[in-house]
Amino acid sequence: MNMEKAEYQNDVVKQPPPLYLPPTGPPISKQPFPCETVPPLEFTNCPGGLESLLDTEVMKFKQEINWLQIFCGVDMRINFDLSNQHDTMIFRMEETEDCCMRNCVPHGFRTGSKMIKPDGWLALQFNREGRCVFNCCTPCCCYPLPFSSERLSVRAANGVLLGVVQQDWSIWTSRFSVLDAEGKTVLKIEGPKLNFACFGDIQYRIVALNGSEVGSITKHYAGFVCDACADFDDFTINFPRDLDVTVKATLLGAVNLINFLFFQGSLRRLAIGVCFGSLRVAVNPR
Repeated sequence: MNMEKAEYQNDVVKQPPPLYLPPTGPPISKQPFPCETVPPLEFTNCPGGLESLLDTEVMKFKQEINWLQIFCGVDMRINFDLSNQHDTMIFRMEETEDCCMRNCVPHGFRTGSKMIKPDGWLALQFNREGRCVFNCCTPCCCYPLPFSSERLSVRAANGVLLGVVQQDWSIWTSRFSVLDAEGKTVLKIEGPKLNFACFGDIQYRIVALNGSEVGSITKHYAGFVCDACADFDDFTINFPRDLDVTVKATLLGAVNLINFLFFQGSLRRLAIGVCFGSLRVAVNPR
């Protein structure tokens, strides 16, 4: 027994020390932050209510489907849900004109829209400045055309002007200038000829002043039947993450103006009818 006890004691002495040693310094009071692929942006020179646009580089416009408009044929307000690249809803865009205004007053008189946050607070205000293409009469009296000189101003919740989207005169293509609050051109928007794509998405290029493409506005194709019979569209806008917040807000207004000019009401049905008629003549000439 004495020999076994001695061997057991020798084995205990020969065992190596544990690999983990408790820390001898002061306790850690702050854990290190995990590595981030994209550094956070600072909240500087950002109008109130637009903080969520700072790290946004993709904005998806999903139009709300109104079944009363589908089954009864009445023109209802246009509402969009706006979500970022993470599919998180951050804004909601609504027209300010009511149902009576939309159905009893000509299309060209619709001028106002607003953007609100999910908590109901106002974030942006859009005001379309309808203009006669030949400057022969008062604003809003003429029906908006692809070559009209339309303007849309973008204002913060407190009424401060952030930027203006101005339609440039062109017959075949859609061209817009994005202006800052001082009236200086910061970006250009160029669309396809006649705002038409053969059974596919319609894309508008966002171009810098040096001619390089920095983003895009895409109107998604929902199918010929849906585009011809329904008046509900989805858009996606891509812009640089480090773009100025006021310019991002102005580009959101550009989507509003493009949708109003080319993809709403009887103008949309007229364009689809002309394209369908031209295709029918080309396939079955007489």
